[in-house]
Amino acid sequence: METPNKKLPSRAGRPSRDALLDRVREAIRLVDDPIALEESPLVSLPAVRASTLSTFQGRTCAAGLALRALLRESLAAIARDLDGTLVADLALAALRGATQASVADLRGLREEWISRRWKPVLLGLVLEGLLAAEAPSQTRAA
Repeated sequence: METPNKKLPSRAGRPSRDALLDRVREAIRLVDDPIALEESPLVSLPAVRASTLSTFQGRTCAAGLALRALLRESLAAIARDLDGTLVADLALAALRGATQASVADLRGLREEWISRRWKPVLLGLVLEGLLAAEAPSQTRAA
């Protein structure tokens, strides 16, 4: 006999974009903690796995260190490319370990507005950077 409140099994395959954005949000929050990052599902991304096997092979928390390096690289590129924008300020804050509240105070804006309007833009750009990052071995082969 089936239970009416039984949850359906999750579908196999790649997670939705919203699920990936939630994972990126959590990873950025933990960017300075490679031990916690090692538990992130983002370590299964091809660029992270390649970096784990090449640059960080044999190190403690190699997957977390690889994810941290790629996150920092993506945040730094966003801050550089969008210099002077609110998104760049959010990227710099994440790199420095500051909060979006500090960006809101600096800009004289409401934190809630930044969180709803601009944080998703930053997360989307970081996600695109992670998905587009080529594995080091693919770069050398080209």
